[in-house]
Amino acid sequence: MTTTMRVEQLLRQLTLAEKAGLMSNANAAVPLLGLPAYDHWTEALHGLVSPGEAATVYPAPIALAASFDTDLLHTIGREITVEGRAAHTRALLRSPVGTGMSEGLSFMAPNLNILRDPRWGRGQETLGECPQLTAQLGVALIRGLQADDRACAVAKHFAVHSGPEPLRFTFEARVSAYDLADTYLPAFRAAVVDGDVGGLMTVYNAVNGQPGASHAGLVQETARATWGFSGFVMSDCNAVRFLHQHHRTAASDAEAVAVAVKSGMDTELYAGPVPAAAAYLDAVAQGLLTEADLDRALARSLAVRERLGVLGVHKADAEAPTADHARTALRAAQQGLVLLKNDGLLPLAVGIQRIAVIGPLADDLDSMLGNYHGQPTQGLTPLQALRERFPGTGFLHAAGANVPMTPVDVPTAWLRTETDTPGLDAERHAGFGPSEVVSRWVDTQALWFGRAGQGFTRWRGWLVAPATGRWQLGSHGTGMSRLWLDDALIADDSHPHAPADCLAAVDLVQGRRYRLRFELMGMPMGFSRLVAFPEVPDALAQAEAAMARADLVLAFVGLNGRLEGEDLPVQLPGFEGGDRQTLALPAEQQQLLAAVQRSGKPWAAIVMAGGAVSDDHIDAAGAVMQAWYPGQEGGRAIAQALAGDVNPAGRLPVTVYRDVADLPPFESYAMTGRTYRYFDGAARYPFGHGLSYTRFDYGNAALSTEVLQAGDGLRVEVDVRNVGSRDGDEVVQVYLTLPGTRHSLRAFTRIHVAAGTMQRVRLELDARQLSHVADDGSRWVGEGRYTLHLGGGQPGTAAPGVALPFDIHGRVQLAN
Repeated sequence: MTTTMRVEQLLRQLTLAEKAGLMSNANAAVPLLGLPAYDHWTEALHGLVSPGEAATVYPAPIALAASFDTDLLHTIGREITVEGRAAHTRALLRSPVGTGMSEGLSFMAPNLNILRDPRWGRGQETLGECPQLTAQLGVALIRGLQADDRACAVAKHFAVHSGPEPLRFTFEARVSAYDLADTYLPAFRAAVVDGDVGGLMTVYNAVNGQPGASHAGLVQETARATWGFSGFVMSDCNAVRFLHQHHRTAASDAEAVAVAVKSGMDTELYAGPVPAAAAYLDAVAQGLLTEADLDRALARSLAVRERLGVLGVHKADAEAPTADHARTALRAAQQGLVLLKNDGLLPLAVGIQRIAVIGPLADDLDSMLGNYHGQPTQGLTPLQALRERFPGTGFLHAAGANVPMTPVDVPTAWLRTETDTPGLDAERHAGFGPSEVVSRWVDTQALWFGRAGQGFTRWRGWLVAPATGRWQLGSHGTGMSRLWLDDALIADDSHPHAPADCLAAVDLVQGRRYRLRFELMGMPMGFSRLVAFPEVPDALAQAEAAMARADLVLAFVGLNGRLEGEDLPVQLPGFEGGDRQTLALPAEQQQLLAAVQRSGKPWAAIVMAGGAVSDDHIDAAGAVMQAWYPGQEGGRAIAQALAGDVNPAGRLPVTVYRDVADLPPFESYAMTGRTYRYFDGAARYPFGHGLSYTRFDYGNAALSTEVLQAGDGLRVEVDVRNVGSRDGDEVVQVYLTLPGTRHSLRAFTRIHVAAGTMQRVRLELDARQLSHVADDGSRWVGEGRYTLHLGGGQPGTAAPGVALPFDIHGRVQLAN
């Protein structure tokens, strides 16, 4: 029986109520028809995220983009699917009736949004600021994830979305036809046309007056009619209900789901106390939807399940993450390292006796992982990896600053019940607030995980302070919680959000007991737990003491996923809702680097962040390496690069501006003045920049023809010679300059060239790669004199390269 026949048969057999139960991500089981439960919501942006399952954590997507390596992205996609399939099998063994959230094979990846502004906290999830780079890397990842129909990639967020985070539920992005076609749509088009992506997730915000969850123009006209998209369309979490609750374009939840379905949505990503199905039944009862409308949506979402083999009870793979996956993660971390500056300090000289390793990120594995990550299978921090790589060197470590911080779970040893036993008194209530108590127990830690169900839970007891000093105390999770200490509310995290900390500064005295109460309105997809972090009052002085004894300083500075990310309740200067308000380091880290400069010691800065960090204090270093969020193997990769075992060759997938004052307003989605394609100012470091421990020359470049007809393709060749003393990778970048326009990246490849050898590089450019977009959004190959620049960076920079002019005759319009 074909997929279409099986789905059509099911739709004839399902009742209206059963169909409504399949309209959200959490597909209810229909035992009489042999249909198991299944959830389309599994995060896998740079590794599987499945609570309770160890999984390889690859570098954050922005770090993967810095590799400029499509083969690497394809390999990572295949490996994520292997681990996802194994986790799905184990879930079936636990629950033969079906699988739940984070156990399915519909992966919410890749994020194809263009990082138009470095202030966006979710830039770490993207593949950078360039549509061509994003498109090629995104297609490679999709093809890897979906190889052999073993998983379904869901590209997000279709199609115009990049902050501000605090406004995302109500914000309207105004976009010209030119910017839409030139910047925001190309990667999604490539995902559909070239990658055959199985799913698209819409945006929260409105685009040119229409909220993403009900944007028929983007979904029906662009994706389906123009591009031929045949997969399923999913909303972002609760975005359909926000048509009623935030955008106010629908008068009720029933009206919201109706307009979303009629606009092309097939599956609602939903997290709420009321079953999702109720709104669909109400919509049909009120005549806002017909059963045929549900059938049309379900035909597409059920076809995805059939293609994956999860439309019935089945056996799947039971493989576990292998050593090969860890090696891939290491290779990815190595290839994403970008050497921004080097005055000869790196690689480190042999025989250094004492190295001060300072900075709050030097010994923190969690900060290397970014957001949307799972539980890593292994990993070393940079400090641990340096000690492993240089066993004869003395390392003096000091954090030097308290920001960013990574709290730890409050252990049972710090908690006492009312009867003075270890832990806390816990009680579950019947509803979603204080009501009838249905169960009581003693908990070793205040921890909620949504697979346990939903409802109101309260923990009470005592916190026994382990040490005297200033502490950060609160919760880490998805919100809907509140914490009291000595009957004072100190951490109010009462709205739902992506995983984040909600902390309060408290002064504790060792051994003293503090009355503690923690309350949580638990949701099925949520989690929350008590966490704490001790501030170090003399952190800077400790770092200064370490530097005074050292011969060289390595400063690990930057941000982490607790400062920048999705919808974060961050309350620190320079941050708002997960976004950044400045490109500079947090103030404490600026003070730390000022102290490094005062020390007079040679030093290198290793910067971890999800995007551009621009700070004069960093530029004072003898060497600067951008490490991004390098994943579980990032510590080893950094140590190897500092030692010279690995020759860094990553390239910036973003522009490092000097200051936010150089940028247009964050809320403006016009591309004028943004990214390397439209920014007229002087960047601190340009897109495509990256140094090496060796040198490359370009020569003997040639085109397949110097005159071609509009619509024809073009082949370009060039010799790349390693003229240095070390083997290394080179990223060959091909930029096209059109008549009257700035240059833009059109092709790239990453090659390995041994010292003293040469490699001939050949690249093919099709008509779309030679095209431009007109003001009305139409795409053309036009007549005129063009220039191709082949090199290790952009034309007009210090990177080596050659330029080749050619002519195009005629004019041809291409499909959008």
